[in-house]
Amino acid sequence: MPYPVTLRQLHYFCVLAEELNFRRAAERLFISQPPLSRQIRILEDALGTPLFERCPAGPAYPVTLTEAGARLLPMALQQLQHMDTMLQHFSGAGSDAPSGHPAPGSPPAAAGRASNAHHASASNHPSGGKHAFANNPASTSNHASGDKRASGRQHTSGNNHAGGQRAMNRRAISDNAPRPVLLRLGLTPVIDAAQFAWIKPVLATRMPHVRLDVLRQGSTQLVRNLLHGRLDAAIIGTPAMTGDLQITPLHREPLMACLASSHPLARKRQLSLQAIAGEPVFWFERRRNPVYYDHCQHIFGRHQFNPHRLVEPADHHVLLGLVASGQGIALVPSSLRTTRRPGLAFRRLAEGDELAIDVVLASHAQGYNQHTGRILDSLQQLLRQQASGFQRVP
Repeated sequence: MPYPVTLRQLHYFCVLAEELNFRRAAERLFISQPPLSRQIRILEDALGTPLFERCPAGPAYPVTLTEAGARLLPMALQQLQHMDTMLQHFSGAGSDAPSGHPAPGSPPAAAGRASNAHHASASNHPSGGKHAFANNPASTSNHASGDKRASGRQHTSGNNHAGGQRAMNRRAISDNAPRPVLLRLGLTPVIDAAQFAWIKPVLATRMPHVRLDVLRQGSTQLVRNLLHGRLDAAIIGTPAMTGDLQITPLHREPLMACLASSHPLARKRQLSLQAIAGEPVFWFERRRNPVYYDHCQHIFGRHQFNPHRLVEPADHHVLLGLVASGQGIALVPSSLRTTRRPGLAFRRLAEGDELAIDVVLASHAQGYNQHTGRILDSLQQLLRQQASGFQRVP
């Protein structure tokens, strides 16, 4: 039985949930608005509930997510991530060349057999070698002709030998060149990815043999993939359950209050948990990071902070879109304040340091091959330099 919901519909839904505007979402998807509207309607009919509230045309964000839409969003993003992971896993898979083919530069088998036959005939002559032809003109003529043919064969063999030598030289040079190395790096979407955008170009310049694959997932998922050998290292937010992984501290991200710029509280320069306690607040579900969730719950309890909570989308771009539309206030890492999105205001939070996220590089303490180990050592050094500000990383 075919599924009533398609990945295309989920993809369209996620883009619209981020843009909250049919026109901009359609432009991002390179389609016109009617097909987008039609697929969203089909998705809503399949699920039996509206996912968006349509607002009159004209405002900057003419649609908003319903409660059902907010619940669907993290699940839809997860399904799309699973599909991306599957495609990455099987992309580039190919079969090896069949065995039994001659090596490049090797002489043809027929030439080898002819040369062997000639030498065998000469060595088996009763008088032995060239003296057998000295008193026999016919033999001498045949020998001369044979010499020419042999010379031709030797010349051909020499060319083959030279070609084989050149191939061997090329292989030797190739063997001495750095082998291509795949570095699988995880990056949590909780923090602004722009602050780590320098990693790929810097590695490409300093270590061109390294191919970097970046996986964007929550910290808990990244740790799980790291422990199961599906990643080489991951930049995550802590507190988090990291097991016996090696942790390299990078920097600290205090939380800030993010709210619509039209909100009355946006007029204040600093807010507190008590100041926003009466507002709907986006907050993540415990399963996404139980350790950090419990850590924050302890702080919330100490400050008697218990607002009405909204389900926080896993993608911070979607979250910021919801905040800008006035649906609630979010507590976000301070790096997101550099986001250039209209309709947002970022304000310092009095308890921001208590709720801070420590950004770290998680990796295995041992078990890497020498190539990956050296690359990770260099990456750790670059990350420390960038975090400390001792050296500007281009």
